[in-house]
Amino acid sequence: MIKPFAVFTLSAFALACTSALAATGTYQGKALGHNAEVEVAVTLDNDKITNVQILKNFETPAVSELPKKVIPQMIVDNQSLKVDRISGATFSSMAILNAVKDALKKAGVDPQKYMQGSRIAYKVSVPTKTDIYARISHRLQSFRPNKD
Repeated sequence: MIKPFAVFTLSAFALACTSALAATGTYQGKALGHNAEVEVAVTLDNDKITNVQILKNFETPAVSELPKKVIPQMIVDNQSLKVDRISGATFSSMAILNAVKDALKKAGVDPQKYMQGSRIAYKVSVPTKTDIYARISHRLQSFRPNKD
């Protein structure tokens, strides 16, 4: 027969061990992109992702710029790796996500912990044709000679 005090003591010990195992620090991870390996640094504070920094990236610049800006911030903001990949930059997007997973594994954290819930979509503000035409028209007005 297990005594209530023993159960409480074992429960408290298990909770203390779990808290002590929470990862804190900066860990590097790598994953293969379209052109070469992408390397990231992931900063954790008690298993909370506080920063994701791209250290090395040899992906095509025009293609990889949006994933480099959007994906790390989405991971930090949502504490999730279940973020949308950027259309047209799938390999770059996946390389960043897989490099973060690699860093988490090196920290002793199961990446599946950050794969819960619904997929998170990114939101990018794209100017409408009307906005673009208005900007062009305004700039052209400044180049026209004054007929007064």
